[in-house]
Amino acid sequence: MEALIKRVVKGMLLLLIPLSLLSLFFAGWRFSLGILLGGGMGAGNLKGLAWSVRLFLGEEKAQAKMLVVSIFRFLILFTLLVVLAAAGVITIGGVLIGFTVVFVLVLKEGLFAARKEM
Repeated sequence: MEALIKRVVKGMLLLLIPLSLLSLFFAGWRFSLGILLGGGMGAGNLKGLAWSVRLFLGEEKAQAKMLVVSIFRFLILFTLLVVLAAAGVITIGGVLIGFTVVFVLVLKEGLFAARKEM
């Protein structure tokens, strides 16, 4: 699982940094920063999910514990996004692009890993 996360983070950096630099010229620094923060939050959320699975798997009531940790993690992400958007530091469109890039990379790496298993 650790190798999968490293490939996602590497791919994210290879895509998001040039995309963010390109958007800096067309959409401004807030949009560009939103792309980077969205990607970083997506990767951090993936790492947090992997951590909670490793920590609680095999324990009693593992699903309930992972649910509580996930809700807490999403609450922190939501609060951070609301504060940054309200302060005018980021744009939601940029964050959405950053999250989407990470989501697509997770799907791609998961598909490759599943095909390798067959």
